[in-house]
Amino acid sequence: MKKILVVDDEAAITTHLEAKLTHYGYEVVGRASSGEEAITKARLLHPDLILMDIVMPGPIDGIEAARRIKKELNIPVIFLTAYGDDTFIQRAQEAEPSGYIIKPFQDAELKAVIKIALYNKKISDALQESFRSWQSLAKNLEEAIILANWNKEIFFWNKGAEIILGYRENEVLGKPINFFISEGTDPQVKALVEQSLSSNLSDLKDRWVEIIGVKKDFTRIPLEVHFSSVQFGPQESLLCLLRDITTQKRFESQLESLVEEKKKSIHHLKHEIINNLQLISRLIELQSDYLKPGVHSSEAYRIQEKILNQLKTNKDLLKISTSSQINFASYLKSLISRLSEAYDIKPQKIQIKLSLLSANLCLKQAVLCGLIVSELVSNAFKHAFPGNKRGTVEISYSQDSEGYHTLKISDNGCGLPKDIDPLRAKTPGFRIVSKLAEELEANITIHRAKRTIFTLRFRGKEICE
Repeated sequence: MKKILVVDDEAAITTHLEAKLTHYGYEVVGRASSGEEAITKARLLHPDLILMDIVMPGPIDGIEAARRIKKELNIPVIFLTAYGDDTFIQRAQEAEPSGYIIKPFQDAELKAVIKIALYNKKISDALQESFRSWQSLAKNLEEAIILANWNKEIFFWNKGAEIILGYRENEVLGKPINFFISEGTDPQVKALVEQSLSSNLSDLKDRWVEIIGVKKDFTRIPLEVHFSSVQFGPQESLLCLLRDITTQKRFESQLESLVEEKKKSIHHLKHEIINNLQLISRLIELQSDYLKPGVHSSEAYRIQEKILNQLKTNKDLLKISTSSQINFASYLKSLISRLSEAYDIKPQKIQIKLSLLSANLCLKQAVLCGLIVSELVSNAFKHAFPGNKRGTVEISYSQDSEGYHTLKISDNGCGLPKDIDPLRAKTPGFRIVSKLAEELEANITIHRAKRTIFTLRFRGKEICE
């Protein structure tokens, strides 16, 4: 049951009003006959509504009493008065009454005004509670929330805005909503913001714009800003949301630097590989000086074929531009296939067995390993199986948990001559292998029992320097 306080200096009127209000289903919690008494009882009884006469004895009339009660207790007041001239009505407006009824009045009129006043108070209280909840939440958010009226004057500034820009709320109230935008902002973006704020955000609706902000200590900070209009109370307001994108910009800059460094590294690596291939090509050509008379032309042709296949295989690698790593197993399969074609290897005579882990190697290491495999496999094809001797050539590739890679090239052919130490031999072929292993930073060992096994062990690198 809603509680009503009746204020009038005539007892007959208060008695009559109390009877009517009780009949309407309201509880009359008290009566007062002056402005001072009305204020005192309002503080004590906390009624839901006050029916207030205007002209009463004492220094405080009904209008002043209503104004104070509204300001202090926010209790709605309906004026019941015999005075309807403009002077009283104008003064009464300043107290923001919920109704103004001129005596004598109809019962239906009084009943309707009371219902409307109580309903409006209910809606107002709900809005106030909603606003307080929103304000409490928004105040403590770390995301910046700024509100301004349509004159672009700030009236709300939360904790997030304070953290990002360094200003306290009392330092920015009344300032333009875009005061923190730096002159360093793209002129076109700055002009877009200013133009849109002047034309109800027509160009910025649902858009985040990147700007440069200025903090209280005059440091510049990259920000993303979003402007929109919101219904805030009885009128629309400007809403500004801010994001600090300093970390994002730093990360983007680091990525750009890494990409640029990687491009330079790959470009340098391509030139280094080309130079290495040219060097190896010249070294392999020296083999023709060691060939026996009568086979010079044939062997020279085969060496030329081998060089061409090496260059063809590695030129495919040099087309790689988006990654400095390749699948080494796929590369080796392609290389062995080309070598077999170059030396016209028949499967019924020499069987090739591959046991290759599918793993990535950086481009430079892959090329160096490919050159070593090419040299050793070529030697096996040419010398390990004289006449009609049959056999196998095996290539295996693996990686252990410590990041080391193991490459093995073996054959069950006639073996190396006992008086030759491949690691110290002066023949171009083994010298090339030794130099390549040194460049690869690989440990190379040779097993010479039933099978001839060359083993290289080296640490893999994600990016070759």
